[in-house]
Amino acid sequence: MRLSKLFILTTLLLGFGAAQPAVAADVEVNFSPLIQKNLARLNIMEKKREAFFRKYREEGANRIPNSIVNVTRFSGTEFGTERLIPQVEDFSVSALVEAMATYSLAQVKTHNKAHRLVVEIDKFYASNYSLAKFKSFNTRMSGRISLVDASGKTVASEKVSTAIVPQFTGTRSYTGSEYAFLGQSKDVRMAPVLATFLRKGIKKLYPGADVPGPIFLRE
Repeated sequence: MRLSKLFILTTLLLGFGAAQPAVAADVEVNFSPLIQKNLARLNIMEKKREAFFRKYREEGANRIPNSIVNVTRFSGTEFGTERLIPQVEDFSVSALVEAMATYSLAQVKTHNKAHRLVVEIDKFYASNYSLAKFKSFNTRMSGRISLVDASGKTVASEKVSTAIVPQFTGTRSYTGSEYAFLGQSKDVRMAPVLATFLRKGIKKLYPGADVPGPIFLRE
């Protein structure tokens, strides 16, 4: 099982809409052997899709849209992945999980900064995913989210298994606190279900916390 650790600096969070005052958060991410084995392929595909999306505001990577109407239509929206990783060159699955976990945790006012958040992703599937190993009948993610103190002792730990229950907004210029995605992104990308997974897990650790999740824009 692969372990990656990233200390996200406060300056990364300064541009995020509706963020709480930010401090460096200690986040660890573990992937299951299946995900870790295919991480290089996942990174290539997700980064390629992200670059395409940022240019055309549509999902895809192997075709050029017939029009660029979405570029204008959603020009006022602050999309979730761009909040987290401003430069597409820095985009990867690990960077996405680490940045989203850090940002989501920063919204929890009662979080003890001495506790490290450990995110374990065991399974990930999307119903229209491009890699067959991660394609299934529905989009879902499962694993565990834990808090660990400075001595390495687990303070709290929760199993998490979730599918997306879509929440939509009628605006085409979304800048709110949720992670914005186009509706077409829901079943072809990791980020939307990851947002659902982290929200559910962090809210289990901190009942009542206002943790952002995915919100979808209609075309």
